[in-house]
Amino acid sequence: MQLTECLRFCRGEQGSHFSALPSGKSGKSQRDRQLTAARKILAEIPELSEEQYVTAYSEQNNEWWNREKGSLTVEDMAASTPRKVMRAVELLEKVRSRSEHIKKPPSPAVQASSQPVTPTPLSHDQACQLAKDAITIAKERGRAVSAQAVSLDNNTWGIVVRWNTPYFEKPETFKSQRRLEGALKEMGQIWQREEREKRKQVRNG
Repeated sequence: MQLTECLRFCRGEQGSHFSALPSGKSGKSQRDRQLTAARKILAEIPELSEEQYVTAYSEQNNEWWNREKGSLTVEDMAASTPRKVMRAVELLEKVRSRSEHIKKPPSPAVQASSQPVTPTPLSHDQACQLAKDAITIAKERGRAVSAQAVSLDNNTWGIVVRWNTPYFEKPETFKSQRRLEGALKEMGQIWQREEREKRKQVRNG
């Protein structure tokens, strides 16, 4: 709870500190409710570290959330999402899925022979084509994304993709075909998981 207060204070949010005054029919203070929510999160994710919580909290505490929901609280982090999953759990899952895959250290022989591969810079035509491909692939999967070529440093080009979903409010920039293909693959897995959850909810009424 104190960590959340610090994060809210650092963003300059009004009411960053939770009130200790009793409120509502239960007579519990806002602070009491946040402590209860914090215990709920730790019970669900006992191995949760401060760094992981800060990452998950920062991922959700974006402009869309602040505009639509107000200031993000510990209660919000402990609440269930439309997928019937605790928001803190879903956010950690999202962060992991969007981060670089952690690979096992290569053997000494492989490590000695391998050389770092630098992605080939994209041209304007390549970036435009990749942007079109991203839109087409998403459309085939029933999703509408926005993608366009953008000029980067040193006369190179990249692709900016806006996924058009509350879970991914911020647009992402890709500087290589490989990175874009990897992101589309990961998003495809997330979309499939979301569709399974929707079908499950329909079946359960």
